[in-house]
Amino acid sequence: MTEQAIIPNGTLFRQRYQVEALLGKGGFGNTYLVLDQERFNRKCVLKELLPKHKGDPRAQELFEREARALDRLNHPGIPRLEAFFAYQERYYLVE
Repeated sequence: MTEQAIIPNGTLFRQRYQVEALLGKGGFGNTYLVLDQERFNRKCVLKELLPKHKGDPRAQELFEREARALDRLNHPGIPRLEAFFAYQERYYLVE
């Protein structure tokens, strides 16, 4: 994948989350609709920290801080953190 490449539909992360569609693109990252194959293909959102932020400790810290905050919160109006991981030097969270 090139630095700004969109993750192709069908890509599988952690042998669990299958990319179905790109939902949005932003300056900080992209979001994708994914199916959680371990939970009856439940729909989730995968957020990717864009590779242009690779090596930027502040961007990585903010992304991880978002994951930690989601992990602590429990409210019907706030997405629940399902996973936070790094893969091929990129950072992702699933909600």
